[in-house]
This record gives sequence, C-alpha cells and structure tokens, in this order.
Amino acid sequence: TGLGYRRIGLMLDQDENSRVNYSWLGGYLAAQAMSEGTKLEPLVTFSTDSGRRVSAWLRRTRPDAVIGFGPKPFLTLRALGYSIPGDMAYAALDVEQFHLDQVEDVTGINQNLPLIGATAIDILASQLYHNEQGLPQRPVFSMIEGFWVDGQTAPSRRPAG
Repeated sequence: TGLGYRRIGLMLDQDENSRVNYSWLGGYLAAQAMSEGTKLEPLVTFSTDSGRRVSAWLRRTRPDAVIGFGPKPFLTLRALGYSIPGDMAYAALDVEQFHLDQVEDVTGINQNLPLIGATAIDILASQLYHNEQGLPQRPVFSMIEGFWVDGQTAPSRRPAG
C-alpha cells in the first residue's frame, strides 16, 4: 500500500510456502489485518495446477498488484496475457530468483543472500567448534532482513510531490 495499490493479491506455491514455515502467508494475512486495503484471499498453488485456477482467482479477486515468489507466478501472469505493470503490478518476495531466468528490473525484496550464506557458515563453524553433530534438540532460527528494490514491475501510484 506504500506505492498506492489497494487490491494486493498473493500467489504462492504450497511447497515454497511450507519451506518457510508459512511465514509469507502469515505475513500477508497480518499485513491485511493492519491495512485499509481490500482483503483478497491468497492463492496457494500446487505444481499440478493449471492456468485455469489462476485465471479464476484473478477474475474473482481482481488484484491491482500481485506478490509472488520467484518467476513462476510472474511468468504465469504474462502467459495468461496480463501486462505487468500495465494490467497489474508485481512484487517479488526474492528479486534474485528472477535474475536466474533473465528477468530484470523486478520490484520486490532482495533477501540478502550473501549475508544469509555468511550467517549459515558462522552457525556451522560454531557447531563444529562446539563438537555439535546432527540436528539440534532446540533449533535456533536466524532472521536476515532483506531490503526493498524499486523496479519496473510496480511503479508508484501516488501523486508526485
């Protein structure tokens, strides 16, 4: 909503969503509860889904912006004939995933993968130093804050000035 979008939808693959312990879905629902925008039902997809399910969701919810992880939702929207950002804006939960598919200038979050990797190495080195092996009895979760990247897929709708 900071860019002026009011009908923000979420498209997530079930496997990607479960991999992050449903944090993205939970964050989306929490943001909806705190915002004044229209509350759209999220679309959780499965690898067997066809474009028909996505099309039905788009017709039902009519988002003016969509949030998704990786290029698959973005490419699905384009394959269905939607212009981004013409018909709707798109923000990625990880803009670096798009560079793997040669899609440039995507708006969204850079998850700061170099710092995530460095933190993982630090945790592993600490476990080795303390002679810890196997899965920990009480795992510790590290949260590395990402940062927003302005791109071409979600221009501001706010008046200039």
